[in-house]
Amino acid sequence: MRKTLALLLALLAGPAFAQQVPPDAARIVSPAQLLGQARFTWLGIHIYDANLWSNAAPFAWSSPLALQLTYAMGIDGDDLLDTTMKEITRIEGASADLPQLKQVLAKCMGTVAEGDSYTAASASADRLTMWLNGTQTCDVTYPGVKQRFLGIWLADNSRSPDLSRQLRGS
Repeated sequence: MRKTLALLLALLAGPAFAQQVPPDAARIVSPAQLLGQARFTWLGIHIYDANLWSNAAPFAWSSPLALQLTYAMGIDGDDLLDTTMKEITRIEGASADLPQLKQVLAKCMGTVAEGDSYTAASASADRLTMWLNGTQTCDVTYPGVKQRFLGIWLADNSRSPDLSRQLRGS
């Protein structure tokens, strides 16, 4: 009976449960406020839901940020990393340090299953911490890693500008 009631409440509440900053990211983005939410689909297929928190509004790269992606399908870790690097290259162009950046980000990413959540949080331009389902996968320091990585979802020239605007709350 309790499980049925909890499931019913979760279904009725929907996005309200997704509006709390994950506890892991709350240490970096505090006090956290939800700036925006978005759903990413590709060719009609639901890929992930995204939430962005900051301790300041409106959105600013200089503010602490936490981005959570909750996957609607399983994706191989190598595919996540390759797609990440392709998007960074597409957004900023080719740069000599992309192999080093890929090596740094490889420590952060693994395979995800349906329902898994990655959270990436950063309070400074050169540091990024990531968690998979609440377990820390990396804490990296690398020049410009915050904007280079989070720019995939938040940059004006991201692959999905509408999703970026929704997340930034603009």
